[in-house]
Amino acid sequence: MRHRILRWLLVFLAFVVAVVDAFLFPGLYIPAVVFVLPILTAAYFLPSPRVVAGIAAWTIALQVVAYLLEGNGLTLLPASYLLGLSLMSALSVVLSDRARREAGLRTRLESIVQQLPAGVIIVEAPSGKTVLANQQMEQLRGLSTVPEDTFADFNRYPMLRPDGTPYGIEELPLARSIRSGEQVTDEEVLIPRQDGSRIALAASSAPIRDALGRITAAVLVLTDISERKRAEAERERLLASEQEARSRAEAAVNARDNFISIAAHELKTPITSLRGFAQLTMRQYQKTGSLDGARLAQAMEKTNQQSLRLTCLVDQLLSLSRLEGGKLILYPEDLDLRQLAEGAMETARTLHPTRTFELRGSLRSCVPVDGLRMEQVLTNLLDNAVKFSPKDSPIEVSLAQPEPIWAEIAVRDHGDGVPREIREMIFQQYFQAHGERRAGGMGLGLYISREIVAMHGGALYCEGAEGGGTRFVVRLPIPEIAPQGTEVEARVG
Repeated sequence: MRHRILRWLLVFLAFVVAVVDAFLFPGLYIPAVVFVLPILTAAYFLPSPRVVAGIAAWTIALQVVAYLLEGNGLTLLPASYLLGLSLMSALSVVLSDRARREAGLRTRLESIVQQLPAGVIIVEAPSGKTVLANQQMEQLRGLSTVPEDTFADFNRYPMLRPDGTPYGIEELPLARSIRSGEQVTDEEVLIPRQDGSRIALAASSAPIRDALGRITAAVLVLTDISERKRAEAERERLLASEQEARSRAEAAVNARDNFISIAAHELKTPITSLRGFAQLTMRQYQKTGSLDGARLAQAMEKTNQQSLRLTCLVDQLLSLSRLEGGKLILYPEDLDLRQLAEGAMETARTLHPTRTFELRGSLRSCVPVDGLRMEQVLTNLLDNAVKFSPKDSPIEVSLAQPEPIWAEIAVRDHGDGVPREIREMIFQQYFQAHGERRAGGMGLGLYISREIVAMHGGALYCEGAEGGGTRFVVRLPIPEIAPQGTEVEARVG
């Protein structure tokens, strides 16, 4: 508002001087031009109020001097030259004052911009020529700033969107501010650096307008948000990790509850059977005072079967506890796998007297294994085969040495088979292959068996059998020097 008042005062002064000179020097326009031109020039450049007051006082004084010279008979033209020379010096004062003010403003602006923590660049409109850029802008770009003459020069510093696609020249925030006056706030961008890395920045730009509202320049501010992005990524990672840990914990709790339920049921079944046989035997003795030999033998056989089953369940629980606690210790010795297989089949026959078990194949070498643990593995596989195969179908155990350094024991049933997509899942703890407990078991046998085989340096896997059914294969390493075994062909049951 003050500048507008000063400007109109100078215009009014120029008008008054022109009118007065027209009366003082009729017919001559040189004095009017000499007096009025500096005043209008001052009104355009608008120096400081002190300079404006000086110009006004100087002009009035010169008017008085010119009038006195005219009254003393001096010719007007030399006087006009003298006065004009004086006024030109006043005009130079106006221009130098403006230049001084502009230089001071630019120095202060550069000092402020250089001290800002963000990268700043100011360009002209509409060309895009660089007016000012601070050192932070150079550091963010990773290159020394070369003043751009046009927006096309900005290709030296490509800018990418968060998805990696490059900006077009007209799509740059600075260009949008100049072309359409758009104000861009915290637009996330990426800038590739010479070392191949990319730095994440928040770009903000705005147009700079003159007094008439015309866009004369634009400013771009780039703020490094790499730490913020890393913090966000770390927060998301921790959140995902926490959610995953919570999911695992919930799954573990559910598995534990399910395991407790299954274990209680599985342990209760043989205990109930043992108790039932004991009660029946006691009642018979109380009624007759003696025991029937045949019925006693049957009761003892059932008791033996259920006690074996209970022993297997307890062994599984103990093995699981030792595996998870890292306390399961192997005591390997060179053994004939045929004898191990026969022992496991005898145990299976005791548990399942109505089923047929076949032993086939040949094996030339003994294998260093823990006999007790390996028999536990084979018993688990045989029991699993009995559960998931028809009652009138045989269970086949085969021995083979496909390579000099590997021995194989395979247990094959003639059941429905295990779908390919769950053949790895069945080795997980508590996994029920058929989604129900119709076959019994705690879902631990295969898991424990694989862990024991792995401790021997071998592998246990499941595959489909030719003609139907499932085949579980135990592969065990054989030392380079081992005693020779014999071929075997046996049938048990």
